[in-house]
Amino acid sequence: PETPPEIRLQLQERLSQAGLAGLYAELQQKDAEIAAKLNPNDKTRIIRALEVMAATGIKLSEWYKKPLIQKLPEAHFVTVKIMPELEVIAERCCLRLDKMVNELGVLSEIERLLTRGVDENMPAMKALGVPELSLFIKGQATLEEALALAKLHTRQYAKRQRTWLKNKMSADVVLENVYTGQKDYLQQIFKVINL
Repeated sequence: PETPPEIRLQLQERLSQAGLAGLYAELQQKDAEIAAKLNPNDKTRIIRALEVMAATGIKLSEWYKKPLIQKLPEAHFVTVKIMPELEVIAERCCLRLDKMVNELGVLSEIERLLTRGVDENMPAMKALGVPELSLFIKGQATLEEALALAKLHTRQYAKRQRTWLKNKMSADVVLENVYTGQKDYLQQIFKVINL
């Protein structure tokens, strides 16, 4: 359920005072079932569990037991899967990383995270390219080495995503090239939804 932003702010304040261990201990007392499923260092989920409880008076573990209500029972969705060749994806991954480094200031952004001492286990520090480019900023690799490693890991991640999509997700329409405004692509989709 949605929760009022002021509850989240109050919990953020309590986090700075009691620490994450204090909030986790509170969650263990109020909703032991959900606390047992969470990592004691998962700040986002611990705060979410406490804020849902504060806003609704219902434990998050109880929310999970409720049947899902379809909000749009009349809705019909058309699934479109875009599956370009792996070489195209790899090239686009490399171009994107080059643009991030050369034009979008990703190195200064990562440097700010490192300067602030953001924990390496935080999601921002695990994002694609961040660990590799951090090596350059720390002086542990040249920019070329760090960028090559970031490109390798990004391509590997994209390949895993593509494999998952190919094997696990069915689609009404499968497009085999990147969409760049091709009218025949739209015609294929419109045909499926009878437009």
